[in-house]
Amino acid sequence: MVIDMNKILLRQKNKEMYSAEFEILENDNVIGKAFIKGKLSSMDAIVDGTFHNKNFTLKFVNKVLTGSNKKFRPYNIIENKNITGEIFQTVFKKNFFSKYEYIKCNYNEEEFKLYSIGFGDKQVCVIYKNDIQISQIEFSNVIYNDLHDYTIYIKDDDNTFISILLTYYLYVIGKFKPGVKASKSVVKYYQKDSNKDLISKYDPDWISKGGLNE
Repeated sequence: MVIDMNKILLRQKNKEMYSAEFEILENDNVIGKAFIKGKLSSMDAIVDGTFHNKNFTLKFVNKVLTGSNKKFRPYNIIENKNITGEIFQTVFKKNFFSKYEYIKCNYNEEEFKLYSIGFGDKQVCVIYKNDIQISQIEFSNVIYNDLHDYTIYIKDDDNTFISILLTYYLYVIGKFKPGVKASKSVVKYYQKDSNKDLISKYDPDWISKGGLNE
């Protein structure tokens, strides 16, 4: 039973050779959309979208920082032609034997972290703000015709926009394949993580508790 949670659906409408299109739905009403455009010889893309009356862009930044500030596949968040944040992959290293990748986002002077956790046939992504979980992304590991849908459970409306941006970023770096045209197909993804620190980020009862962090 889900208690007092906002539920957003990102539904992929189509996938062409170098592009993809999504709708954002809440209670079966379209509240936004996004057009994702890639190019030849590149894994990255530009995301142009709307959410209610807000226009946004996610744009790849061709740079990698090393040392203690490693950033992989960084994207700027752009609103009204102004850079308001960034999203990138990085690595948490507890010690020589324990490390894992995660996604970090700096937006409007706030910090968010997305952890993707694989349990074999099931994969869950959780988003944290200041070490408190604010949303959870669920999706199927069985994909038909290269069309991906994401369901986002969010505790507070204030965190909806950033959760949507992180979900688009997750799609671009993980499932978007520029140069590959969608066809009738069935693909099954499998990911199994063993890092205990990473797995501990997931609370299987978070949604049923209404997003309470106990």
